[in-house]
Amino acid sequence: NGSRMAPPAFPPRNVWLGVSVEDQLTANERIPLLLETPAAVRFISYEPALGPINCYEFFEQYPDRNEVRIVQRHTGIDWVIAGGESGPNARPPHPDWFRSLRDQCGDAGVPFFFKQWGEWMPMGKGFEFCQHTPRPPQNEKIRHLLNGPGWVEKVGKKFAGRTLDGRIHDEFPA
Repeated sequence: NGSRMAPPAFPPRNVWLGVSVEDQLTANERIPLLLETPAAVRFISYEPALGPINCYEFFEQYPDRNEVRIVQRHTGIDWVIAGGESGPNARPPHPDWFRSLRDQCGDAGVPFFFKQWGEWMPMGKGFEFCQHTPRPPQNEKIRHLLNGPGWVEKVGKKFAGRTLDGRIHDEFPA
């Protein structure tokens, strides 16, 4: 019929690629490889969180901490998912690791999805326990003290939930 089909988009719109990172070392190794790979959506899965990470250098725009301005970069991180470790030998994440990454995403306009606390839940001053979630029996708790006024308790994935600072973070890329 003489009509020509448009060439397919590259990469196709349904190709989402991501890397798992657990700490700054794995972030520095894996995120640059992700950024070199064509994809419609590129995402970071920060789980299980085993140490803090700084992703500002990988985002398209981020605040320059030395000056009051926004630095523009086009690197293509479209989404960040974060979560703690689950299972019988799960290691406790520090709540500040998730807060920091949430704030980095907010500064850079990158959607943030907080998936779960894993086995450990923050407790004590500055942390909220979900009132609608029943507490596990006392004899099943194991505490891990944090620097500062709080601690995390091993309460199980079911009880720990996914509320970060009183809010569910369910952001997705457009």
